[in-house]
Order: sequence, then structure tokens, then C-alpha cells
Amino acid sequence: MIEKKQSKRLIHINLLNKTLNAQSENISSEQLSSVKKVVQILVFITNAEYSNMHKIYGRKEDDQFFADLTEFLINDDKWQSIANKRREEYDKLKKHLHETKGQNLKIDKYLFLIETKIVKK
Repeated sequence: MIEKKQSKRLIHINLLNKTLNAQSENISSEQLSSVKKVVQILVFITNAEYSNMHKIYGRKEDDQFFADLTEFLINDDKWQSIANKRREEYDKLKKHLHETKGQNLKIDKYLFLIETKIVKK
């Protein structure tokens, strides 16, 4: 069986979720809220966009990049707005496909459609 390599974006999300689960009683509610916000943003960033951010930050170690990007996204209104718009669009599209075709739209398929649309521009 071939093991599929997990994207750095998903690794970053998983690390943040593990931190939330392991450290939830040791961090302030403000920090908890900030980390949850970053996870919600990362869920709706495409792998191509994430890779571009990695290139912008340079060739740092992944752990340092994860920390830098997390800190950046905590206060970044642009990516928060993009993620919110995509979440709304995804929810509408998911509901429409379920009601009209009985299909369930997964977030990774939605992000693939966005990446395809971005590349065509």
C-alpha cells in the first residue's frame, strides 16, 4: 500500500490541534481563541497558497515557519476575510450539492476547485 504524503498545511493544522488538546488548560482563553482562529483560517487556505507563504518566509525550518505563520495569521485581517468568504461559499455549495444531487462535498475537493480556478486566471 502506498502512503500518501501529508501536506505541510495539514501537518500545521494537526500540530495546532494537538497543542489545543494537550495544552488547553495551560493557556489563556485569549491564546486558545487565537489558535482556534488560525486553524479556521488554515482550513480554507489552499496548499498552493500555503506553499507560497512558505516561500515568502524563506527556507526556514518547518517548526520556525509554523510558529511565524501562526503568529502572522493571528492578526491578519486579509486571510481571515478570505477564509470567512470561502467558508460561507463552501457551506452554500455543500448544501446545494446535498439537496440537489445527494452528494457530500469535502473541504479538500472544494480547495482543489479553488486551486484550479486560481491557476486558470
